Amino acid sequence: MHLLLIRHGQTGFHKRGVLVGWYNDPGLDFDGQRQVKQLAEHISQFFPQPHFDAIYTSPLPRAKQTAEILSAILTIPLFVDDNLKDISIGDWAGQSLAEVVNSAIGKRYFLDPVGVRLPNGEEIVEVLSRVIPVIEHIRSDFINGSAIVVSHLDVIKLILAHYTRQSLHDLHKLEANPTASGRMISFSQHVVQVAPILVSSQHNPV
Repeated sequence: MHLLLIRHGQTGFHKRGVLVGWYNDPGLDFDGQRQVKQLAEHISQFFPQPHFDAIYTSPLPRAKQTAEILSAILTIPLFVDDNLKDISIGDWAGQSLAEVVNSAIGKRYFLDPVGVRLPNGEEIVEVLSRVIPVIEHIRSDFINGSAIVVSHLDVIKLILAHYTRQSLHDLHKLEANPTASGRMISFSQHVVQVAPILVSSQHNPV
């Protein structure tokens, strides 16, 4: 089974270095839409096989719009799952990344996120507990097929860390996917392999 984990396209907040949460999501800007269209074209060229059976997406506008563009261009059925939402960043939504990184909680979270509850938000173990059952459901539905999951930076890192048995303490040391890029993860019985190529609208290598 092959699973392509895609991070949503760019929003205007990303350009400004402002954090996007659950309730302040402006959706994709023009450049973000262009990124995703380029990504769809790249996927069709990069993965002529396997054919993807379905797209599952977070309901947040930046992810859902990304999935809708991919679904339309690649002609793949689309399903929305609330449990694929980004980690709830609570009071951090709308704040600049620079301010958050230098705050007391931010310093703890980005050094070692385990046990750190974001202000009026979630802990990563809570995110993991809602995301992995979705991935397991997709795996069981398409055991001999392929699917795309459109989600968010920390969600993708959590999925990769879980299936490659990496410590959540080191979550923020994992390589970050740029917006409108993806990483293939393949399951063969009990063996999990992560593709060494970063699938990106910019054709970036890992």
